[in-house]
Amino acid sequence: MAPGSMRQKLNGISGLVFHDAEIVIFPAAKAARSSIVRTLAELYMLPGDENWKRSVAKLKDRGDVDLSGYYKIGVCRSPWTRLQSIWVEKMIERKRPRRALIGLGFYHRMPFPTFIKMVCRIPDDHTEKHLRSQYRTLYQRGELNILIKFEELGAGWGHIQKLFMERAGRKISPLQKLNVTKKKKPNWTPHLLDLVQERYERDIHLLGYERPWC
Repeated sequence: MAPGSMRQKLNGISGLVFHDAEIVIFPAAKAARSSIVRTLAELYMLPGDENWKRSVAKLKDRGDVDLSGYYKIGVCRSPWTRLQSIWVEKMIERKRPRRALIGLGFYHRMPFPTFIKMVCRIPDDHTEKHLRSQYRTLYQRGELNILIKFEELGAGWGHIQKLFMERAGRKISPLQKLNVTKKKKPNWTPHLLDLVQERYERDIHLLGYERPWC
């Protein structure tokens, strides 16, 4: 199935639609999604509204509006560094994993090799939203006009700011930094790198990543 034909709705944030600029942004989980969503939602809050989450609800793509002609932006991250970040935040920094992860067998302070092996055994249709392949979020509305990599997000956010100014005359503030993992990232072994490459093969191909060296 071509990625452009996917219209799968996921739990949580899928796409954010900005009708004044005719822009849609699809931030993949653990690719600065929280930072992107909150920064933009706060700028689109109604006067007098103090709850940015209500703004998110209004901006969320519900699949019932024709977005042909809208500028579509995806934000992704290397599958390998994404999993490192998920392990640090969800398994180590939190007091306990979220219920959805516990239900799949994940647990607090789970060793990184055990975590990776379990992640790679669970297919997309049965896993937790942060562990799903990124392409399923990014290509829900067809092909993208631009794909911004987390590793180049500084320049990418500058491009987003420029687009909003050109298309809607709206000034976008600097990107907030939320949910930044502070602990040292775990190390890889060749075997674990290979497991991730096989599990997220489609992401690696579509998003243009290469297997890192350990």
